[in-house]
Amino acid sequence: YVKKLEDAGVKALFVTVDAPQLGRREKDMRNKFTQQGSDVQGDDEDAGEVDRSQGATRAISSYIDPGLCWEDVPWLKSITKMKVLLKGVQCAEDAVMAYKAGL
Repeated sequence: YVKKLEDAGVKALFVTVDAPQLGRREKDMRNKFTQQGSDVQGDDEDAGEVDRSQGATRAISSYIDPGLCWEDVPWLKSITKMKVLLKGVQCAEDAVMAYKAGL
């Protein structure tokens, strides 16, 4: 998937580090996902891979890995030429570790 994004011209890979599990978003669950005005999932939708029976939060939860750790950073950097950026760093110690990891 990362390669597909890179080939599409995406400039950076953002890794959210402050949400290992999404909360229960009842409004989102009721509204479900629609693509009105968006072409974000164009190829996936054409291939029949978009499940519209669930809310967007539940749909994206499959991309969340609560086991993500600092040892994964070299691997992430090795699979792409994009910049790897962390979103949601919560403390100074993690900011220092991110800096030492070259992020």
